Amino acid sequence: MNLQKRSEEARKRAERRTILAQTAWRMNGFLTMAEAQAIMRCGKTKLYNQLKDPPEGFPRLYRNGGTNLFKREDVDAWMNSGGWR
Repeated sequence: MNLQKRSEEARKRAERRTILAQTAWRMNGFLTMAEAQAIMRCGKTKLYNQLKDPPEGFPRLYRNGGTNLFKREDVDAWMNSGGWR
């Protein structure tokens, strides 16, 4: 098997693992940073700044490897309590 074919197969396996991991996060009620940004209607910079000194009730950040995640129920609770106001 040549090197190019092996690297292509490795890339496909990595893609499948990523898709499975993202599906597992969503099934367990987690959101990625981009999904949380869309729900909270804010940009990446504002979200990261809030994580440095979070206001009371702000959703907790969870990390899975190099991926930052929020619990969906925490984000919904934050938004229902008034969010950014």
